[in-house]
Amino acid sequence: LGERFGKEIDSEQNIKIVGKAGQEFSQFLPIIPGYVSTASEISGQIKAKYQGEKIEVPYKPKDEIITVHTIYSGGSNNGQHPFQDFSQPGPVGSTFEYEVPEITGYEPSTKKLVAKIQPEPQVLTIVYSVKLESNNIHCVDVKGQLVREMPTGTGYYNEPVNIESSVPRCFHLQDGVNSNIY
Repeated sequence: LGERFGKEIDSEQNIKIVGKAGQEFSQFLPIIPGYVSTASEISGQIKAKYQGEKIEVPYKPKDEIITVHTIYSGGSNNGQHPFQDFSQPGPVGSTFEYEVPEITGYEPSTKKLVAKIQPEPQVLTIVYSVKLESNNIHCVDVKGQLVREMPTGTGYYNEPVNIESSVPRCFHLQDGVNSNIY
């Protein structure tokens, strides 16, 4: 019973009318979550020509809300929200699609959200995980000559690497140079 976008909503909601030709019938229509029918019951007279036939009763989908939520995972922004939540209504049973924006230094949990709109509000969460980066730091003198090459290190995007303890003996950072490199 019920038809949405030309397709059956739920075969478990089908009603079977049984009786003899010419007999009157009346049947309440089922309540299907997320859908509404223009009638609350169907009635009429059983006719032999409809035996074994399936008669569709149109149900209209209600609008429901999908909310997209974003959150950072890891790194200096852990637990913060890169974007404000947004909500969008759509008819139950339809497909919601959203191209996930990129953020430098982070990998989203999916590139594209695709979800079927359900009969109740939904929250879809995109997790932006911080990317791990490699760094290769070279200490040079005022003439640009290599004094020391630090071992390749790794760290999270936009987190500082403190090089103060790695400056070779007899050398120092120039005045005004921050010992943290991003």
